[in-house]
Amino acid sequence: MKRLFLLLAVVAMVVFVAGAVFAEEAPMTLEEAGFNVNCDPVMCTPFDTLKINWKVIPINCLQIKQEEICMQTYIGCTYGWCDEECIWYSVMATGTDVRKIVGKINANMPDHVSLWAKLNAPYGTSAVGTPHWTILSTEYVDLVTGLSKVCGNWGKGGLKLCAGPDAEKAAGTRILTLLIQDA
Repeated sequence: MKRLFLLLAVVAMVVFVAGAVFAEEAPMTLEEAGFNVNCDPVMCTPFDTLKINWKVIPINCLQIKQEEICMQTYIGCTYGWCDEECIWYSVMATGTDVRKIVGKINANMPDHVSLWAKLNAPYGTSAVGTPHWTILSTEYVDLVTGLSKVCGNWGKGGLKLCAGPDAEKAAGTRILTLLIQDA
């Protein structure tokens, strides 16, 4: 019985403290609420107006599942020596406007080393993914086109690191940026 009483007392105390923290004091008078109470009854009307500024905007949201990947390739005899890694992404692009996903890297790759990307369209959409591997640079390139009314669909893609016969031994980090743009 003592435990039940103690439990009820603790619950009551928590409810009281939470109510006090989240309580918002209502204005007590019309003046405190911001009304002009000194209006002339002759000038008073039985209606008033309110200006409402509004807009409807689409949601553009893109997220790459992986935060980091590691890739390595060998200096090859031809450009066929590449390392491929899979990436997953989620996209939300609401509204009737047609959009696209573009991609770029933060710095160009060294001479004779290239980083390529290929994105499939998000599953369940009529968008068009990259039909071929596309080389990445510091300029945006189209990776998915025709995005419209996409609500949180996943897509799969890949990155490919290639080194030609004249590449030099090197290592580094590049940041891939994917961005939803108006088509």
